[in-house]
Amino acid sequence: MFLSTSANKGCGNRSLPFRLGFSSAILRRIFFFLAWNLCFWLTGCGGNPATKPQPQPASSVVVVVSPTTANVVVGEPKHFTATVTHTSNTAVRWSVKEGAAGGTVDSTGNYAAVAAGVFHVIATSQADATKSATAAVTATVGAPPQFSSVAPTTAFEAEPYSYQLAASDPSGGTVSFTLAAGPANASISGSTLSWTPTHEQSRAANSFTITANTTEAASTTQSFSITPAGNIDGLVNTAFYDRSGTTTVGFDLSAAGSVTAYVPNGSGGFSKIAGTGNSDGTFTIAGVPAGNYWLAVGAYYYNWTSQSDPVLTGAQIGRPDTVSGQQTLKFNVILNHPPQDGGGDGIAWYSADAPANVLYPEDAGGSPFFQNNSLTGPLLDASKGDRVFLNHQQTTPVGNGSAVVITESWNSTSITEAAGGTTNVTGSMTNVPTNATVRLNVKGSQFSALDAQFAGNGIQGRDSILNVVAQPYAAPTISSLANSWDADLSLGSLATYTGAWAMLAAYADANGITTDSDQGNLNYSDPFPADNFAPVLRYSYDVAGPALTYPTVTVPSGGVHTTTNTTTITSSTPSSLNGLWSVLGGIVTKLGGEADVITTPGTGAGDAVEPIIGPVLSPTVDGQSFSSGTVTASLTPTISWKAPSLGAPDRYVVSIFSLSTTLQTIQVGDIILGYNTNNNANCCTTLVTTSNSVTLPPGLLQNGNYYAVDIEADSFSGANPSTATVPLGFAHVRPGVIIASAPGPQMQRALRK
Repeated sequence: MFLSTSANKGCGNRSLPFRLGFSSAILRRIFFFLAWNLCFWLTGCGGNPATKPQPQPASSVVVVVSPTTANVVVGEPKHFTATVTHTSNTAVRWSVKEGAAGGTVDSTGNYAAVAAGVFHVIATSQADATKSATAAVTATVGAPPQFSSVAPTTAFEAEPYSYQLAASDPSGGTVSFTLAAGPANASISGSTLSWTPTHEQSRAANSFTITANTTEAASTTQSFSITPAGNIDGLVNTAFYDRSGTTTVGFDLSAAGSVTAYVPNGSGGFSKIAGTGNSDGTFTIAGVPAGNYWLAVGAYYYNWTSQSDPVLTGAQIGRPDTVSGQQTLKFNVILNHPPQDGGGDGIAWYSADAPANVLYPEDAGGSPFFQNNSLTGPLLDASKGDRVFLNHQQTTPVGNGSAVVITESWNSTSITEAAGGTTNVTGSMTNVPTNATVRLNVKGSQFSALDAQFAGNGIQGRDSILNVVAQPYAAPTISSLANSWDADLSLGSLATYTGAWAMLAAYADANGITTDSDQGNLNYSDPFPADNFAPVLRYSYDVAGPALTYPTVTVPSGGVHTTTNTTTITSSTPSSLNGLWSVLGGIVTKLGGEADVITTPGTGAGDAVEPIIGPVLSPTVDGQSFSSGTVTASLTPTISWKAPSLGAPDRYVVSIFSLSTTLQTIQVGDIILGYNTNNNANCCTTLVTTSNSVTLPPGLLQNGNYYAVDIEADSFSGANPSTATVPLGFAHVRPGVIIASAPGPQMQRALRK
């Protein structure tokens, strides 16, 4: 049987089944156990509540940091303390909230800021990692250091340069130095800046920036520039063109005083710096400061340049091993063509091997041709294969003008000349067959379109000359275009002699070819070997402008005006300058210009000569126009111009000619140079540039003297002048005259301002 009971406490009925047959003691024990559990169960269902378990009490650890705020200077230590209570473990772990950017703190609370800003130092209890305290730190940079040292500005190529740095820290800390910017081979060790200028760094500005840093993270910089004096490492050579090809030979500079630099001293004079030269043409001049200087090579060649590695290359026709000497030529040659009285006959003595080019007039007389002449120059040597020609040139009417052609010739490969001796030239000339043709076809309208650019509206005349010449062994550029100079004050040639082109035919029109003109063929004779002598055509169109007359200018009494360590220039009377200047009572300068074309001879009707480049436009001196033909300018004027309207110039050449009437003397430093009356027409200087202006070197112009100006635009079809091939173009314009004037007291005061 089962015993059932229930209790209504909101929990529903519960049945407690048990089986009869147990002993009463066991039963009582079971009943008591069930009753007790039932009571406990009923209490959870709404019966009397029992007391709930209480949580353990919270930790009482407390962390306090002192000070709680602090102002520090970067780099200076600041000590913080931490107090931990309610635990026997009072140790803390220190940290910076912002990490390494916020500074450093060690295990004892010593903090150091590494940058300016607001940061937070934290102390965390080791007993309870949830307990910490924070101190706010404001870090500022200390006062910047102050340099007390000044960099030495004197330096020399390949010599160690040293600068001992010094700076103080107003905050009392220490100062260190770093090189923020400078040449690649400069460095700082401790407080010493060390640098050895290379050749490339010399004679140029080198910028330095030094940073001084304090232990408080303050810094300041010092910037400066050093321009070391450097070596001029140059080369002077000559390219010789002969039948075997091109041979480049260094100019012998081994003699004492062969190379010198004259550096402007800022007071109107020059400082002389002597160099050393070698037999192979290389040279060195040490200790030359930056800027332009006169490079003197020997006694007759001056170059105004700023280059540290100048290469002066001359070009010459002939053997490089020729021997120079004086030789007397005694001609007794039979002519087949009698000279034409008044016809402009000429006998030309020509050699390209030992370069010689002499024209003897033969307007009267008959046959044979007699002439005794003393020459100084390269001597012919038959064992070297030297060949010489004697050509008879005569005029012949062609088209609207006249031409000069070779009618007969004599040549020899058996002449050897001895220095100081006499060479007998005997024999008979033979007729030269007409074996070449050039078309006299000129686009005259294109040339005459440039007239106003040459001479404005004051054109006084024109002429045209067309020449065909034999160019030996090389392109036509070698006669004068090979160079690498900025300005040339040349009283002679670096090469001993310069070979000239041999004329084959010439056609002239005294009125100038101003319209498109085809005069047909000009047949001429070419006696030169075809394999070595290429014919070249040159057409010149010349425009004469108005004549300007100036008074005679003489130097002070004594004949030669010289001043120690200055450049002094006076001149003798020029009989002609560039073909258009002459002296008539006073000084007469004809303005105008010239266009030149160098090309291969055309042989057909379609091979017309036309201009390649036009003259420069709007030339000025010190900003003043040449509109009146004369400009009063400073002693170091700037000549400027605009690019030509025709063609693309590869360079410009500015030539200055002295128009005074006494002996030309040039003194640079302690060297005095003199022109003779045969050379002074080429006075005084030539400047080459790719820009649209040049400034004349100091000392070149003298107060009160007159100087004619010629500006040339050259076109080489984009090639280097020394390697360009035909066609080439040149255009000169002669706009006027400079009257050199030193500034008076009033102008000097204005310039100083």
